[in-house]
Amino acid sequence: MRSRLTAFRALCLIALAASGAGLAEALFDAHEFCGFGTGCDEVAASVYARPLGVPLPAVGVAGFGLVLGLSLVPGSRPFALLRPLAWAAGAVGLALVVVQLLVLGRVCQLCLVADLCGVGLAAIALAGRFVPPEVSWRRRAAWLGAAGLIVGAPVFLDWAATDPPPPEPVVAHRVPGKITVVEVTDFDCPHCRGADPVLREVIRERNGLHFVRLVAPMPRHPNARPAGRAYLAAGRQGKGEEMAAALFATEDRTPQGCRRLAGSLGLDLGAYDRVVADPGTDAEMDATVAWARTAGPGLPLIWVQDKLIHGMPTPDALRDAFRRAERR
Repeated sequence: MRSRLTAFRALCLIALAASGAGLAEALFDAHEFCGFGTGCDEVAASVYARPLGVPLPAVGVAGFGLVLGLSLVPGSRPFALLRPLAWAAGAVGLALVVVQLLVLGRVCQLCLVADLCGVGLAAIALAGRFVPPEVSWRRRAAWLGAAGLIVGAPVFLDWAATDPPPPEPVVAHRVPGKITVVEVTDFDCPHCRGADPVLREVIRERNGLHFVRLVAPMPRHPNARPAGRAYLAAGRQGKGEEMAAALFATEDRTPQGCRRLAGSLGLDLGAYDRVVADPGTDAEMDATVAWARTAGPGLPLIWVQDKLIHGMPTPDALRDAFRRAERR
């Protein structure tokens, strides 16, 4: 009995560790971005990640923390709640595993650990009723202290983390005497499309900026690469931003749709076709993808001088970054 209860509490700690790490990311990364092929990013950005606006890791911290706490309280009444709570954790965990595998087709490792721990709690509870043992205050403090440390450490570390210096490809675009804004985007990424009007609005409020847009087509977005080629081809003819606005606005970013946009913008279609077919165009985008993967968890990535904002930015976050850059 004691070993079964110890395993039960240990599973709670493991689940709290996974939930705490997920909560840290949910608090300090908006998860409104498209990841470079990582399941955690895709799952965290899905509609299932925030029921009623509450991040699932926060629900996990509260739920597993409650179960662990009840397992340490003397008396039969708290222990009577453990089995139904464990069964509920198992049902929810199993449902979330099914959603990841069959609905999203992506798996978040942190979520999977927490979900399987819930299933494990249910399995232990099915093995029989819990009999409340005597728990010394030292053991109770040790379990609760470990839980607090496991949850608090990743949250504190993410809160205290500082931005790394901008990568060299970002610094290379700077113009002396001007605040340089570098955005890495994907025209087929829904979060990049959502970020564009916010960024444009804040940029319009300031004069003398140098804005650079770089293209990093995500592997999972089928029309990201043709849209990127279209943007780069339009940029060769001085109409890159016009093409960017058109690409974000349209729902047809197929090669044929992009070429129609080029014609509507008055581009020389012969020159456009040559850039689109040039292997160097894809090589340029591939180079951006290669270093962008190491710079952030997903797109969009926006640098305002040294300040990195990844995911969909808020106007306040962008304005704060501009104020920092102006002070420096």
